[in-house]
Order: sequence, then structure tokens, then C-alpha cells
Amino acid sequence: MAHTVDLSITALDTEFTPIVQPLSEAERRNLLGVGPAKETFIGDCLALVAAHPSLVPAVVPVADAIRDWATREQLLARRWAIAAILRKIDDTLAGLEGDCHATALEAYQVLVRGGTRLGVEPEVAQLRQHFARYGAKPAPENATGANANNQAAKIESLPAAASGEGSSASLAA
Repeated sequence: MAHTVDLSITALDTEFTPIVQPLSEAERRNLLGVGPAKETFIGDCLALVAAHPSLVPAVVPVADAIRDWATREQLLARRWAIAAILRKIDDTLAGLEGDCHATALEAYQVLVRGGTRLGVEPEVAQLRQHFARYGAKPAPENATGANANNQAAKIESLPAAASGEGSSASLAA
């Protein structure tokens, strides 16, 4: 999948390259702002002068503006489609990150309780610094008995997920 997506992104970039024009920050600052009201004005005015070209002197580049406006309309349609895909990607990233964060917090709780016994106390102390940096505390350590064993089993399964057997492996295929 990743290879196909990368090829598609490259193809999109190739198709858009002759059309899109990156602007510098200075150029962007010097542009006239266009909001919904001005969009309507521009479209209406260009339609009027397209219908009556003799009303505007030839030195005013109306034909160029009409062509640019048509290109803008085509780009907007593609932009909305790409934005919808980006929203789905952002949602997926948020879900993946949230799941990984919840699992890491759960694993951290197990490691805090068994760090000395497991021989990873220095590493756990280093992890603890992540919470001190923001003044936040990790989730309460309330797992006992069977729940603690369940958490320990989850920790033992982490190397398998990291080696590519987890759900993320399908993304790299």
C-alpha cells in the first residue's frame, strides 16, 4: 500500500507542478485578501466583462484573469478532495497516537511497579522525567492482581508488535 500511495503522491505532484506557484512569505503578505464576499465580486465582475469585452480597455488583462479564475475553480475542487483525504489521515494519526499513548502509560505503570525486579529501574527513572517536564502526573497506579498480570503480558508482547507483527505492519507493506 505505501508504495502505491507514494507513487500516487508523486503523480499528483507531477500533475500540479505546472499549475501551482509557491509564494515566498513576502509575496504572500503583499497579496490582496480574498474572502467569500470578494470571491463573489470577482466572479460576477469577470463574468460581466467576459460578456461585454468591449467595455474594458485591452490594457486590462481580463482574458488572463478569466483563465486564472477558471484554473482556481479547478484547483479548489481538487483541494477539497485532497483536504478530505488529509482529514481522514489526521483522524487515523490521532487514533493511532492515542492508542499508543494509552498503551505506553499502561506499560509505564507496570514498569514503575516492577522496575527494580525487572532490572530496568534506570530506564524507568528516565521515563519518569517525561512527566516532570510538563508538571503532569501519569495515570494512577491502581492495577493489582490479575490486572497487573494482564498489563505485564501486554508489556511482554511489545517486542512482537515492534518487530512488525502488529496492526501498523500492514501500512508498511
